[in-house]
Amino acid sequence: ASTDPEQLATTNAQIKESWKKLFPNTLYPGRLMEHDMVMALEHFDSVVILYTFLGLVVIIMSVSGLYSMVTLNLQKRTKELGIRKILGASLPHIVAQSSKLFLIIMVISFVIGSLLGSVMVNGLMDSIWEYYVAINFEVLALAITILFVIAIATIGYKIRKVAVTNPVDSIRTE
Repeated sequence: ASTDPEQLATTNAQIKESWKKLFPNTLYPGRLMEHDMVMALEHFDSVVILYTFLGLVVIIMSVSGLYSMVTLNLQKRTKELGIRKILGASLPHIVAQSSKLFLIIMVISFVIGSLLGSVMVNGLMDSIWEYYVAINFEVLALAITILFVIAIATIGYKIRKVAVTNPVDSIRTE
């Protein structure tokens, strides 16, 4: 049953009195739903803080791993990139050749990660709450956009650094 929000305390007291008359040996289990809602919101806030922290840690680890992969790959290809520059390859061509593999890997990881991530998050939400708002396309698109910008900045920084070096120095060092 529902009642006027201003009459909740009075109504609860009346129900408690009626309970005592009907069930004198049993404690009254009734309470205001507001307490349950406050507890649920506190729990939800804790979950949000925890998963935000874990998300930031994962992003930092992913960026450092991507940076390391790009660095190792470019170190292996230093001589090749130097020869390409000497033979007249343009800067956009060198950037495209250097970043093609990483872009393919990123697209595959975005597709697999967004599918698995949405299934896992919806499963987690379903196990905690009976009613929730499922992940939609806009949230996935925003997450992928943020990760794409971070990845492009990481890859672009390292590739630009290699692309503007003197090609003679890159060939001479190997």
